[in-house]
Order: sequence, then structure tokens, then C-alpha cells
Amino acid sequence: MNFRQAAWLLVISSSCLLAKPCAGQTAEEMLSACRPITQAKILSDGTMELPRDFESGTCWGAFGMLHQVLLLADQNAQPMLRACIPSNATRTELIAIFVRHVEQHPEEYGKDFQIVAINSVLHVYPCKDKKKQ
Repeated sequence: MNFRQAAWLLVISSSCLLAKPCAGQTAEEMLSACRPITQAKILSDGTMELPRDFESGTCWGAFGMLHQVLLLADQNAQPMLRACIPSNATRTELIAIFVRHVEQHPEEYGKDFQIVAINSVLHVYPCKDKKKQ
């Protein structure tokens, strides 16, 4: 990781930690906030009619930051968190992955949202080990 990437990661992490809605959220709390987004109505033009409430906004913002962190790469262009998400992956897709994961693993309700969210994405989009190819 170079200095620029480290600084970017620090900025993103700090903004999330300083934002009260994002800091200290459990997976269960964020599941409650994110579930309505996964159930949003798809309009005829392909856009989504997202809920306009504080909880959904918290989810949307947290996954916006998470998406950016997951895209950070090292000097060899390898994802720093070892999640190889497709370039066309959307924020709503990452939210759906998280919601599905937590619903299937209620034992993780009390765990830190950020850790559970990252692990849920890593489970769906792990990077393949180039040595084994």
C-alpha cells in the first residue's frame, strides 16, 4: 500500500468512525436499516424508488464508503481487502449480499457491522489465488 492509498483508507475509515450512525452499529441494526433498500420498487425506467428515511440513508452511506474501500488496490493492482468485486457491481448489490448473509447467519447479529459486511462480500467475491491458476 502506498502513502496515497493509506491516506485514502484513513480518511474513509475516520469519516465512518466519526459519523455516529455508522460507528458501533451491529449487523442486526444495519440489517434493519438495509432491508428496505433490498425491497425497493424498481421503476419502469430501471431506477429504484429508494426509501427516504434516516435508517435507509445510513445504510446507503455506509455501503457507499464500503464500496470505495473494497475497490482500493495496492501497488500491484491487487484489491487490498482481497475482495475481487466486478467493476459493474452496484451499491444495491453489495447491500443485498450483506442482507442475505446476515439473514442466513443470525449468530452474527451482535457482531460489528463493518466486519460482517466486508466478510459477506469476501465470501461472494473472493480473489482467486494466481499461484493456483
